[in-house]
Amino acid sequence: MVDSSNTMNGTVHGDAVQAGYIGNVYLDGRRPPAVKDGDDPWVRGAAESRAWQHVRAGRDAETYRRAALAAVRRLARLRDAVDRADDLADDPWQDPGIAVRFASRVGWLLGDGSLDLYPAEAALLAVVPFLYRVRSLQLAAARTTVRPTDLRPTAAPEGDRAAYEQFIESYDLLTHRTRTRPDSAAPIGWWLYHRWLDQHEDLADPEGVREILDRLPVLDELGETFALKRICALLHGLRRGPDVTNRDYLAGLREDDHLRAPGEQHVREPRLALILALAYGTAIEMTALPDIVAEHLGIPHEVDLADLRETLELAVWGGSYDLPVLRAECRHEAVVEGLREYTARADELLHAVRRVLVGHPLPTRLTSDEAAPAAGAFTGWARFRLDERRVRSLLMGVELYRDRDLAVRELYQNALDACRYRRARTEYLDRTNTLGARFTYDGRIDFRQSVDHDGRAYLECEDNGVGMGESELRGVFSNAGARFAEQLDFKLERAEWRKADPPVELYPNSRFGIGVLSYFMLADEIQVTTCRMDATGRIGPRLEVSIYGPSHLFRITEREDSCRKPGTTVRLYLRDDIDLEETWSALDVLERLLGVAEFRTTVVHGERGSVWEPGVFRPRSAPENETFGLDAHGVTVSWKDAPEGAHVVWCEEGGALLVDGLLVEPEVRRGVFSPWKDSLAGAVVNLSGRFAPGKMSVDRRRVIDDTSGTVGALLAEGAGELVRSDSGLFGMEWVGRLTDDCIQLADLVAAEAVRQGCRLTSQGIAFDLGRAGLFPADRRILGYVGIGLDPEENRRNQESATPSDHVLLWRLMAHGRTDRLERLAGVPAEALATRDIRLAKPSDSALLITRGSRRQARTWRESVSESWLAEVAAELGLTHEEVRERAAALGLEDGDGRASPSGGGGFDRPIGVAVLVQLSMFGSEPMEDVVERLTSRGVVVSAEVSKTAAAMVADPVLLRGGLKGMSVFGTPFEQDGSVAPGHLAKASSVLGISTSEACAAFAKYGIAADATGLPDFPSSDDVRSLSVRLNGTSPWLNRSKTASVVHVLQAAATESIGVADVIDRLTAVGIPVPSLPADASAEDVELFRDKTGGFRWFDSLSYGRLFAVVGRGVFTLQEAIDRYRTYGFHVPMNAPEVNSLLDFQLLSGHGPMKWPNTEVGSVVPFADLIMAASATGRNPEELVARLKACGIPVSTETLPADVSLREAEDLVRSFARSSSRPSSLALLLREEDRLGRSARQIHSWLHEWGVVDRDLADVVRAALARVPVEDPS
Repeated sequence: MVDSSNTMNGTVHGDAVQAGYIGNVYLDGRRPPAVKDGDDPWVRGAAESRAWQHVRAGRDAETYRRAALAAVRRLARLRDAVDRADDLADDPWQDPGIAVRFASRVGWLLGDGSLDLYPAEAALLAVVPFLYRVRSLQLAAARTTVRPTDLRPTAAPEGDRAAYEQFIESYDLLTHRTRTRPDSAAPIGWWLYHRWLDQHEDLADPEGVREILDRLPVLDELGETFALKRICALLHGLRRGPDVTNRDYLAGLREDDHLRAPGEQHVREPRLALILALAYGTAIEMTALPDIVAEHLGIPHEVDLADLRETLELAVWGGSYDLPVLRAECRHEAVVEGLREYTARADELLHAVRRVLVGHPLPTRLTSDEAAPAAGAFTGWARFRLDERRVRSLLMGVELYRDRDLAVRELYQNALDACRYRRARTEYLDRTNTLGARFTYDGRIDFRQSVDHDGRAYLECEDNGVGMGESELRGVFSNAGARFAEQLDFKLERAEWRKADPPVELYPNSRFGIGVLSYFMLADEIQVTTCRMDATGRIGPRLEVSIYGPSHLFRITEREDSCRKPGTTVRLYLRDDIDLEETWSALDVLERLLGVAEFRTTVVHGERGSVWEPGVFRPRSAPENETFGLDAHGVTVSWKDAPEGAHVVWCEEGGALLVDGLLVEPEVRRGVFSPWKDSLAGAVVNLSGRFAPGKMSVDRRRVIDDTSGTVGALLAEGAGELVRSDSGLFGMEWVGRLTDDCIQLADLVAAEAVRQGCRLTSQGIAFDLGRAGLFPADRRILGYVGIGLDPEENRRNQESATPSDHVLLWRLMAHGRTDRLERLAGVPAEALATRDIRLAKPSDSALLITRGSRRQARTWRESVSESWLAEVAAELGLTHEEVRERAAALGLEDGDGRASPSGGGGFDRPIGVAVLVQLSMFGSEPMEDVVERLTSRGVVVSAEVSKTAAAMVADPVLLRGGLKGMSVFGTPFEQDGSVAPGHLAKASSVLGISTSEACAAFAKYGIAADATGLPDFPSSDDVRSLSVRLNGTSPWLNRSKTASVVHVLQAAATESIGVADVIDRLTAVGIPVPSLPADASAEDVELFRDKTGGFRWFDSLSYGRLFAVVGRGVFTLQEAIDRYRTYGFHVPMNAPEVNSLLDFQLLSGHGPMKWPNTEVGSVVPFADLIMAASATGRNPEELVARLKACGIPVSTETLPADVSLREAEDLVRSFARSSSRPSSLALLLREEDRLGRSARQIHSWLHEWGVVDRDLADVVRAALARVPVEDPS
């Protein structure tokens, strides 16, 4: 046979022997060097890998070695390209030595004995550490757009930034630290960024790995050695820790893969994966160190990251190979503790690998005994530790979870997750299997509460979900705070699901660890029986676990090597030492909490039982005193076409927000959430799947995320079902209740009803919503003027519900009932017919009717006030300006000026220490919170000012909050930022220091303080006289504002000294004093007493104030008139020469005459005399004569001849005399019907009596001008 694969050409002399195969031929007899001069250290690390030494002789490794080194050279260039891009230039956590350390640890773990490696295996072991480093660098560089060091929340973040912000919320201690110590933002921010990448990015993502492999064409020479799937699997195992031995993960690796590659090649993937994972674990990457290291950043004596990097570079595993010990010289206590924690975790990894890799020689255990302080770095330290028993009690007790029902909720939610997982896995298998098999699944959750054969009470939850294997029991179920959704296996599996078309989605909710702890709130023993279905559909062994306490060890026992059906049963043996009433039942708990079940759920307790069918809402009426329970009942309407993951049910009574079918409360209550109730009103919304909120409280009762937008959008889409329904639920009465409870939701429903042109009937009145809009008060308004039901019945119910004039016209015109307006003078027919009337909304009630009276429409608003703007803006979710514009569109008048601009708090320049301290004191806020709030609004607060102010608030001289048993609050500063003299006097008195020492204390913070005129040690009288309220506390009088007349008089009266003495004292310290009458005395302070018993200055004198002074008996009427005149008040009246009983009744603050708060000398309404005449048994004309004798004018002198005193009294009572309501057209129409007199005649009388001050035609024209119309634009 001729071997044509090897030939010789040319002349051969002598004997010749032809070789079958020659791997490499070196012509000069020397092997070329593996590493070139100047090669990168990475290349040297790969070349010197022990893996090459473990290739059996005779297996040609040179081809693989050459290609591997070429690949590593290329990887080094890719590394340098990331460095040149500068994306990570500011990252202080960069660990450039990790790849070489990783490669070195691989060699260390391979040992000296022969492992009979194939060249392909050696190449993988040599290259993967460097490929890992490039992949992690590229991943980190690709996501820096999240702005790692910007740790403040931003408005409406999106994409990666939104995910990053949500992640760092759980590290609020660190993020808040950066606000007071800005220099720490870089080290803390970058550390958080790396933690976020670990949890949210897949190191083994095939697309990212393929991108690197495509840049390494030299590896193509090695055939299938560096196949994408293999490299992804190996990278995937690196950061798994002890979970690298997970059965599902290892099952996805090939035990012995025969490759298409140069030479005879095999790759034993499990062995490589375990060695690489253990090597990476012992290499100690900076960012993989425990949290304790990062927790010691941004504080005095913080961790120096450069020192930490050097410590890790120089660290070695010393001692024997069997018992290696970590040797590391540490320059910070946190590094010592961190390395000890890390080594303990690495030791767990080692033990896990040893259990699987039994044929490979590995160390027995890892210790950190020689991780110690560097010489001279520090000596002793202590670590603050939590009492495990007490913390455990807190986690499981009512202090955190509020009630023991949480354990039932957790049982349900963990079972729900298991069923969801199996459903998703089954769907994927059914859609991707190529064998024609069918995979189907109907989830089920069953609760049983009973007593076992030993008399022990128990609660059991059984599900037919995905089940748990040994890895899940060890790594997730038993690990507090761990979530299966964060496990690498789940991420890898979900990545495959998402490749399906359409993708298979799973939205997990449970946090096993904390939830399992809650089981011990009910139980002293937990039994778990479980059987897992793996990713291929295979069913594993039936495992059993018994747990006797939250920190106890537990043994995993295999009861069967294979089960027929997967699932989990958790049995809680109920404790007998807790206060569980005999009537406590898991059935009652779930009926309170579970509104919608996702899978069929049954609960049995003794003879009682209940069933939840999948996706069906169960109404419930909560008992009156129940603090937390589902309350949604009566007529219901479900949105049949709701998107997957959402349920919307409209209900007659109550309402609720559910997450995964369970009752919750929203932390953020705005939009469609009722500001007056705990949650929704009029509807039940269940959020699950893609709609489920990302962040909830630990006890799962509160939703931390703002879900108002999501819930509002669902309700808006589902409103059509409600409006179209023939259930009778949607009506004026229901919308009226909804307007009281949740006005924005009422608007949302009304908008859909108007869009559909709905027609409703209520109380005999037909409402065309498409024409008039939806205004719940319409029933009251129309009924008030006799439209609809019996007018007399309406009058009884609406005695004080008099609508505003323009609102009456608006609603009558909107409903086409202008026939009632024709009896009013001055209403042109064309004005009523041609107007483009504005459609009403339920939320118009918030602007037109005061809260608390909307359903009865009892108190109508006429004008806008600043205090009201804020209230309505918050309720409607609008800005002040939007509320003001809408109020104007509804015809409301601007009552007290425009709102001050919101935003930066009025600061248009950098603020100083005094202002910052004031803000902190006024709001009782920590200084760091004040600074954060101001800077978020664009206010400039320098670091120096912030630091000085923070120091100052802790200084006793500020008297913040109280000292030595004395309550001292408020601000010490004057308007110019200097210290008020009163505060200096108070500080001297309280602290026992001189006023000059107090000045010096402020001066060191750069605050001006002047003690001129103050004694060295002021008395308590001195302190009181310098306080505005004369009580010895702030607010203080200051040198930039004149003291009031009332202050001077009150100080004289309080201290029983002369007015001149008070003036002298104030003048001495530089307080400006007012001009006073020469004969001013302390007794004059009574002239300025108000209704509350305090004293204040007023600019004009009213009848009511004058006669109140007389009524207190301090002055006679004439004396009071004279004293007021000496203080500059105009008093154009005189006291009667001889006082009669009638004079006493009329001219005092205690008689039947209700004196108006109008200025003395103005006309007194005759209506007041009508009411007083009835009370005194006199006729009004007699009272008029007495007032005229005193120089007091009256609006008219006699009653009309055809009007009795009783009729006049009734009319006056009906019409409120108020400057904000000069007339009431609704009352005129009503009184017209009652009295049989024309509206014009009634209005004329009221005008004469001073009840109204305008002609009826003017009133009507003014009301018409305010009728809301549509914006023409």
